Amino acid sequence: MMARGHVGLALALYSLFLALYPGRLSDMYVFILMMVYVGFATLPDIDIRLLVKHRGVTHSLVGAVLSGLFGLAITYPAYPNRLDYALVSFAGGFAATLTHMLGDVFTYSKFKPLYPLSHKEVALGLFASSDPRVNNILARAGLSAFTVAFMHKAMVDTGVYENIPLGAALLWAVTLGAVGAVLSGQSPRAVSSRLLKAVELAPNPPTARRARSADDYFKRVDDYYRSIERSLNNYYRSVERSLSDYYRSFESSFSGSTGGRKRRKRK
Repeated sequence: MMARGHVGLALALYSLFLALYPGRLSDMYVFILMMVYVGFATLPDIDIRLLVKHRGVTHSLVGAVLSGLFGLAITYPAYPNRLDYALVSFAGGFAATLTHMLGDVFTYSKFKPLYPLSHKEVALGLFASSDPRVNNILARAGLSAFTVAFMHKAMVDTGVYENIPLGAALLWAVTLGAVGAVLSGQSPRAVSSRLLKAVELAPNPPTARRARSADDYFKRVDDYYRSIERSLNNYYRSVERSLSDYYRSFESSFSGSTGGRKRRKRK
């Protein structure tokens, strides 16, 4: 799949963890897992920039272990005395590659997800990896699920459900708008405006004022979705550039050392 499809799928699965997580939203585990798990969602496709076989070793159990070790290498130097943070980082990187392979298995190109335990190539062939419709739906679903899970967790942590019963109704209103946006391909604001018009009982001034205020609220929700999408795109572009520069420097240093050894042998 494309980058936005992989990120959307990872966000959707991460949202499930976030909604069921028994701790608080401010816990370090939540932050580390999001940065590594969601941040590494497109890491297996680094093979395209390395000019090696696409969907080869990076799309396998070997790639999952390497991704986990990469996540561990990022977190452990910052928290050398917290083995639990390192384990969460490894699990996040490992799960990121598994999620990436889960998305790719529905496309046409075959690969070996269980290598080296099995050399069997797998592909269900349900859609093309570049299908914009599937990738857009996954991206919107992931952003919607993350927004709802984040709001739910924030309301639980701050006691909104206990103190303001309207909070639960507000959460489900946003959920309906988000799901409708995913299914119809429209913005949450447009879907929510249609829902408001459908349930409007009388065109009296108070109802009209409520509709305008609600429409303004969902406009802010729509703007929030777009800001998250822009931030994710900028983040992944920066990660991609950093990884590309790192591998280029590693390749140049490796080729330089190899050339030096060859010259010494000729002498």
